[in-house]
Amino acid sequence: MRVLIVEDKKNMAQMLKKAKYMMRRAGHMLGRDAMIEAVWGKGADIEMNTLEAFIKHLRAKIDDGRETKLIQTVRGVGYRIQGGTES
Repeated sequence: MRVLIVEDKKNMAQMLKKAKYMMRRAGHMLGRDAMIEAVWGKGADIEMNTLEAFIKHLRAKIDDGRETKLIQTVRGVGYRIQGGTES
């Protein structure tokens, strides 16, 4: 299954919801299953590559050009968004 994220109003709203979820938990590890449930809903039939595609797209939006990347992968567990600010 290949996931294509299209820049339209519906997908932008979904992306913002997911980004808000991560930013509210800045500095904390976010498990993949917990992220899927919180963002897509309990019992959502979402494959891991859907989440990975979203993270890749989000990284392209917020990490591009940053020396220190905000979104960190926690191998085998999930992701963490760095707390604090950077100019």
